Amino acid sequence: MITISVLQTLLKALLYAGVVAGDELVDYSEYKVVRMRNLTELRSAKLAQFLAREKKVQMWEPDYPSQVQQTKSADFLIEEKRLLRLREQFAPNEFEILIDDVEAAINEQKRQPTNINSMESMPYDIFLTYPQAERWLRETADKFPEMAQLKHLAKTEQGRDLWGLQIGKHAGNSDKRIFVDCGFHAREWIAPASCRYFINLALSAAYGLPVDTSSGSSIQTQRDTHLPFTAEDVASLLDIDWFIMPFANPDGYEWTWIADRMWRKNRADYGGTCKGIDLNRNFPVGHRTGMGTTVECMITYADTTPISQPETKAWDSWIRELHEEKPVSAQISVHTYSQLLMPPWATGRDEGGLFASDPPNSVETRLLATFCILMSHSLTVIAAIINFRVKM
Repeated sequence: MITISVLQTLLKALLYAGVVAGDELVDYSEYKVVRMRNLTELRSAKLAQFLAREKKVQMWEPDYPSQVQQTKSADFLIEEKRLLRLREQFAPNEFEILIDDVEAAINEQKRQPTNINSMESMPYDIFLTYPQAERWLRETADKFPEMAQLKHLAKTEQGRDLWGLQIGKHAGNSDKRIFVDCGFHAREWIAPASCRYFINLALSAAYGLPVDTSSGSSIQTQRDTHLPFTAEDVASLLDIDWFIMPFANPDGYEWTWIADRMWRKNRADYGGTCKGIDLNRNFPVGHRTGMGTTVECMITYADTTPISQPETKAWDSWIRELHEEKPVSAQISVHTYSQLLMPPWATGRDEGGLFASDPPNSVETRLLATFCILMSHSLTVIAAIINFRVKM
């Protein structure tokens, strides 16, 4: 049985990959995930050189081999035969195997009940394929018609439908609006899965229905030791109008199911030797300023112009449409990497337009958010900073 900790490790966002065309089917049977920690300066430099030479090594943490000399540590996915060469250069106590058989862990993630033919047969502790996700979205809108409206946003390059879901008690007329995208990075499966769970949790609580947590429990009307909130707490979230892109990268997501579990970009074909755009970097603020964003075969490739993809065009069009009707109070992007809460600004403040200055309560908001996560899940979250995406 694959443990939760192993699955969490597997779900980390992998921010570096070798040069591949992006069309081949990938089998990770001969791959392991390795951790090396507390290296000396000399040993970390040696490891950085090795990882930089091995183009098929995927860095998990830090982002790039060149950063290992600063972190003095690294988590990475590596083919077994290459690991043997690395073992010749380092002592056994410098290695920890986090995942011994990556393909086995992937197959465990893909396991599903034998009959998934309706919303009721799609438990919330499994991952859905994209066709299953579309069915779940349609049935969710049908089940909760007063508080959930499905919106067709665009067609992807490969012809898949991209959907948005609006949920709330006030049919878009609340004084507060929150815009959420989930899963811009295809391999981060737990991002759309978490958004799906949130949608079901909030709607079920607002309708007074038992909430399926896929563990035989439901939200209680009184606080207890099982869950840190009540049904009333959750239902109150729908006093806000939520505009959610639950599966923001359909083509890339489906490719992780059928071909390469570690695929990160979309599946854009721009006529080169490689495919795909990193959707998270296909926005104007800070465009093509980070590592690998100008290199087509890197997983951080941002394309030559911002907002060039159907997925990012749909994101930009929808949030602007909403913001013109009534100001959007907050925008949240759900990813999976480390345990980070990432408000702006890292760079690009001068490009930020309306949101170029921090709100007056930004520090308090970060502290409150990290405290709530600690209290509810016993997880310590670090507040880092990122770019805003667009001028508004």
